[in-house]
Amino acid sequence: MRRFSQIFFTRNMTSRFFTFCQGLLRITAPRKQATSDETISIFWSNFYFQFVVMLVVMSFVRACTRDRPMFVGVKSFKEIRTFAKHEQERLLSEAWSEAYPGWRTFIPVVAYSFIFSGALALCETLRTLRMIPRGGVAAPLLAGAFVGVGVLFQGMWQVHRMRPYLLRCIERLRLCALTPEVSAL
Repeated sequence: MRRFSQIFFTRNMTSRFFTFCQGLLRITAPRKQATSDETISIFWSNFYFQFVVMLVVMSFVRACTRDRPMFVGVKSFKEIRTFAKHEQERLLSEAWSEAYPGWRTFIPVVAYSFIFSGALALCETLRTLRMIPRGGVAAPLLAGAFVGVGVLFQGMWQVHRMRPYLLRCIERLRLCALTPEVSAL
């Protein structure tokens, strides 16, 4: 009776097995590593079109939220919690107008467009370089994480930028409430 090893590990089967394993390694092995110039080129080719599209979309969002900040609300400021709801909105709107006068209202639009399109371009670059798989949920989760962190920091920056103007608005409101009105004759 033949031994088990003689039946399954003949020379022919062994060479077929090694050939099969080499084929698997060739399929799963990463291709040539991209240089930094190639990586930057891939990123910018993915970034610029998405940036222009996001700039248009965020400009539309900005036009819809004309007198208040995007993605920042009254809950971000503890100073105005004691006021009525309509007064909170008015103070926030006034502080926004003072913090971003004229063309400066475009700064958050550019920042949010940069965040969104940068996250999408980074994920597409990583897919192209085969650092994350093409299918599945890895890319959307990674893009969502980058967008979440970016929007968090941008919102914190807007709150930091608006807080001094909001405090001035509150002081003016309290000063007006304390001083008696002078009637014009």
